[in-house]
Amino acid sequence: MDSEYQELTKEKINSTETLQEYKVSIFIINYMSQIYMVAYLPMNFPSVFALDKLGLRYGVLIGITLTTLGLWLRVLINESFAWVIVGQTVMAIAQPFTYNAPAKLSANWFGESERLYATAVAANANNLGIAVGYFIPSMFVTDDDMSVEGAVQDHSKWLMMSLAIAASCILVPVVLFFQGIIYFMIFIDKPPTFPSLSSQNNQIMQKGSSLKKDMISLLKNRNFMQTSVANGMIMGYFFALTTVLTQMISLYDFTDSQSSQIGSTYLFAGIIGGIITSVILTYQPRYKLVSIVITLATLGTYVLTYFAILSKNYGFLMASQVINGFIVIGVFSVAFELGVELSYPIGEATSGGLTNSIGNVVGFILVMIMTPILNSNKQIDVLICSILFIGVLVIAIILIVITKFELIRSKIDQQQIDNSKQFSGVTDWLDNSTNESKL
Repeated sequence: MDSEYQELTKEKINSTETLQEYKVSIFIINYMSQIYMVAYLPMNFPSVFALDKLGLRYGVLIGITLTTLGLWLRVLINESFAWVIVGQTVMAIAQPFTYNAPAKLSANWFGESERLYATAVAANANNLGIAVGYFIPSMFVTDDDMSVEGAVQDHSKWLMMSLAIAASCILVPVVLFFQGIIYFMIFIDKPPTFPSLSSQNNQIMQKGSSLKKDMISLLKNRNFMQTSVANGMIMGYFFALTTVLTQMISLYDFTDSQSSQIGSTYLFAGIIGGIITSVILTYQPRYKLVSIVITLATLGTYVLTYFAILSKNYGFLMASQVINGFIVIGVFSVAFELGVELSYPIGEATSGGLTNSIGNVVGFILVMIMTPILNSNKQIDVLICSILFIGVLVIAIILIVITKFELIRSKIDQQQIDNSKQFSGVTDWLDNSTNESKL
């Protein structure tokens, strides 16, 4: 829920109405998305420290509080668009505190057969928030508002106000619960007993570790770094595509409302795909095969999307984006859990945070390259951007293929299961022997 809340506040405001009414450039509009990528890397380290060292509840509370503050600053949009920039920057600082939480949450609370489901639900809460964020602006600011003087500004302010009020309604109970008895009943870091042997060992080993040592260990872990870069590149593709898609398809006469509908449907389809991916990996934990399939299918369906844009056919573009979203967002279910598996016993937020950081860096670089390209407003720009997207996905496939997937945490959990079976067998033998002696 916290991740969904964080992402909901990042509603898309890179529309034609915003560009014209507030007289800002495409570079400023893209900054609204890029700042999340820029801020992620430096803020990743304090967020990881808060989640892994102080506890899940403290990290999430910091994220919610800063996000709400940023939303209220954006309410001043009609005073100056600078307030939107400041508010968006505060929210970007808050993002890592909730974005790095899914793997930590699942490791603290769920056993080996449930972790993938938990991570998938938490990670896809992020995408649910983005999907709703695509849809909500079209309810407030429509294509027809440009013909009515002052309509865009009035509706934009109500949009910002509505989100700030909704955020406050979430923040206030959490703060009250944080201070009171109820809080400790509904929002605690972990259960009284460990859900798995790997979770217990991780908690013990983390007590003697530091964030610096953990980061050095991750950087020296070749298998983790290769998969982290590969998954980060796929995530970067996703971040960049959701940022520039509106500008790309507008060159072929698609409207802002159509862009919002495509974007939200794309993400809703991805949520379903992410859940299905987690189910498949739970019963068949073949991470390498699933990763290759996801990346190849993402590449193929993006090529389909490119031709759909050229066709100027709304139905074709919607269908291609639904398929692409259904496939690519499954990487979030894979990336966090695979990172923990390959880097065990490093803290879940630490490994997930590094993967997220790589994804945000890749996304930022792509957007920085594509923004001036698309600013020339030529249809050939879509081809250039598509070549960049395809290149990133090809590199990701190569890294996945050459990497060895060694699931360390799963081996620990399997060892626990085997030992339990052996102990149970010995106990049964002793019980039988005792009964025979009595006879």
